[in-house]
Amino acid sequence: QQIRLDPFLLAVELERLVRGSGAEILMHTMLSHAEETEGGVRLVFTGKEGMWGAFAKTVIDATGDANVTSMLGYGVVRSEVLQPATYANRLEGYCIDEIDECEVLEKFERAFEEGYLDRRYFSWKTPYDMLKRRKMDMHIPCVGAEDSASKTALELEGHEFLARALEIYRSVRGCEKIKVKAFSA
Repeated sequence: QQIRLDPFLLAVELERLVRGSGAEILMHTMLSHAEETEGGVRLVFTGKEGMWGAFAKTVIDATGDANVTSMLGYGVVRSEVLQPATYANRLEGYCIDEIDECEVLEKFERAFEEGYLDRRYFSWKTPYDMLKRRKMDMHIPCVGAEDSASKTALELEGHEFLARALEIYRSVRGCEKIKVKAFSA
């Protein structure tokens, strides 16, 4: 069961709720350092304007990767099974009506069998369904993404997989000019 939401409208509504509470929203800023003191937590952030500090009596770690918790030296419980990373992208440069579904599925099946592509990355959609939706639903199994090195490795793996999938798509009649319009991990 899934409840489908419009991501943009959800973001706008959440921003309105946060601003309405009196809290300040500051995007394009990352936590660089956290240190526990007698009276609370000293925080150092890096933003577009450089580094700056703040002090908080209470900190809620909503980083998604337990960054604050780790910086403060607290233990982090990690599941043995991690949710695969989502690699989002948008495809363009083809007309779905000109593409033969059987040809797509045959070429991708061959790539899976030969080990050129990993079937697990495709989630529950077929390569043809992804063309119809104009995006590849890629879910990359990973060992983690809680630091810059592992996050970088994850994104490089996503780039390579997407490039290989494009190579297969381009070998399909009607898909010769397919390209990636946007991507992010």
